[in-house]
Amino acid sequence: MIGPANAALGRYDGLLAAIPNKHVLLSPLMTQEAILSSRVEGTVVTMGEVLEIEAAGASSEFTRSKREDAEVVLNYRKTMLRCIAD
Repeated sequence: MIGPANAALGRYDGLLAAIPNKHVLLSPLMTQEAILSSRVEGTVVTMGEVLEIEAAGASSEFTRSKREDAEVVLNYRKTMLRCIAD
């Protein structure tokens, strides 16, 4: 099982190396990870809501609680990106 897993990681690494902006592929995965990890803290927000709130900014369409939950997720994602860059 280690051999096929290692080969799959190699293909994935090659795919990332071939993409000029790897964050285009990784950003949705990091956002989803941030959403799932933040649920431990009690946040309740979906991927769609996070993206809408991020795009709309301070829109009154969402409750304050929902915007705060999205902000937790967005901060989590920013932190992951900073860790990758360092």
